[in-house]
Amino acid sequence: MKSCLHIILSAFVAMCLITGCKKSDNPIIPKAPPSAILTSEANVVIEPTSIAVANSTLLLYQGALQFQTTPSQQNLANCKQLWLNATQNYEQSSAMLFGPFGSLGADPISLINTYPIDTAGINTVIKSSAVFSQNYIDSLPSYLIGLHGIEYELYGVNGNKAVSQFTTQQLSYIAAVSLNIALLTAPLDSAWNLSYPGNYNYQFAYAGSGSTIYPDQRAAFSDLIMAIANICETGAIYKLSGAFANNNPLLQESPFANNSVQDIENNIVGVRNIYLGVYNNQTGTGLSQFVSQYNPPFDLKIKSDINNAIVALNKITVPLNQAIVSQPAQIHNAMNMCDSLDDDLKNDLQMFVDRYAQ
Repeated sequence: MKSCLHIILSAFVAMCLITGCKKSDNPIIPKAPPSAILTSEANVVIEPTSIAVANSTLLLYQGALQFQTTPSQQNLANCKQLWLNATQNYEQSSAMLFGPFGSLGADPISLINTYPIDTAGINTVIKSSAVFSQNYIDSLPSYLIGLHGIEYELYGVNGNKAVSQFTTQQLSYIAAVSLNIALLTAPLDSAWNLSYPGNYNYQFAYAGSGSTIYPDQRAAFSDLIMAIANICETGAIYKLSGAFANNNPLLQESPFANNSVQDIENNIVGVRNIYLGVYNNQTGTGLSQFVSQYNPPFDLKIKSDINNAIVALNKITVPLNQAIVSQPAQIHNAMNMCDSLDDDLKNDLQMFVDRYAQ
């Protein structure tokens, strides 16, 4: 997927990282030291994201319970929207799959987000006389539950499942799996919460100066960079090319809700949040400020590649199951943009941080 231009640019960036692109040998006094970056990323981006994931999955469970109790069109529409909200927050959190987030598993092998799911297996579970207790749900493999198990039952194969088509077992399954996800994500908040002694926020922010997990700042930065790089690779290789290369719509992430492209865009939004150090209306000191003080052109390249990836995904204007036939050029372009961003992060940014972090 690499063009000659990209190879030239990568060589230029690597040279800049070695030389620092400095006009003199005068040392740069950092305006955004590594410790400030790690603290801000934890407080401004990662912890609020963990709260959003936990809150939205709890709301999904409450909506599923309401739909189970009163299966109306309004409650179905509400449950679908709550599923979309929870999915959005989870996909953005996929840019930080380390520490407490990493315990949930990385795509596509995840405790709450496995895809593709086994629809025949879910049908067997639904048709059984099983009582969907949490012990029973916990005993099921991830490809029979999770967000996409709920998606399958909420939307149906064609995405237009009517209220009258829901059985008692299906309603019970949706509620039970939603509760399972809420229970899995609830500990994220306390795990990252600054007010709890010994939590991951402290371990991450105090890398190299009190952390028992990170012996130096480079180790913490490495976790952060590999997390945002890996989700770019996942978006380009697994989520897009899986369905496209095999011409199989069922290999996409959210085939029943037709939300697959939005899933990938939310992954890249999560990367952008980390790189810029922003979340919702809060702005902190992100990786961008760290990079720009030493190498402004490299910072601009990363920000440009993040934007290019999002723009390319927005050019896929139909659901992915249709786009693999009608918009192959747009899919190729989005794959290339995600791949280019992955290279920026996994190779050049990692090299940069290894040089300037302690």
